[in-house]
Amino acid sequence: MKFGKYNWRVLEAQSDRKLIITENIIEARPYDSEFTDENDFGNLIWESCSLRRYLNGEFLNKFTSGEQEQILEVKVNNPNNIWYGISGGIDTRDKIFLLSLEEADRYFGNGGDYLGERRKDLDFDADKYAEKDDGGYFSNAHDIDRLAKYEGNPATWWLRSPGIHKASAASVFYNGGVCVFGLDISSMLDVICGVRPALWVKI
Repeated sequence: MKFGKYNWRVLEAQSDRKLIITENIIEARPYDSEFTDENDFGNLIWESCSLRRYLNGEFLNKFTSGEQEQILEVKVNNPNNIWYGISGGIDTRDKIFLLSLEEADRYFGNGGDYLGERRKDLDFDADKYAEKDDGGYFSNAHDIDRLAKYEGNPATWWLRSPGIHKASAASVFYNGGVCVFGLDISSMLDVICGVRPALWVKI
């Protein structure tokens, strides 16, 4: 569906509202642009990250006043990362947000691979991020549905959930597999990771 300046995919439809996510990655942006290893290691959560402030501030204001009235403020649950036990922080109230690990699994095929902890080893440096034979991501027949492009090319996009430690955030790989161990914020100079905003819109 078209809403504002973007094309959106409908993830869930209720009688008076729809949950939508941008069809593709709208921009490359760090999870927390203010993060530094020296000052913030261990404090990276959705509640306090700069990406949340951007989405609910500058990005929200790109919509017209009428469109903003259609965007619902909702309670956003921030569960812990169940594979690594990292806290997701407190629940928040947001108009615009990123999907969680649970939602990335549920809304793209509902395969249950995350909750069922059906892990896969990575083809590169797996032991750097996870214990031996204990892979850090899941991949299934619905990878193609999660795949998104940035400037015409498949790219990785952020989830709001924490990764393997408190200075990482989960993501969806450029091939559609879900990276539960996440990306370290300090790697953003080397890794393009983009934003697919999600929101509930009144209908």
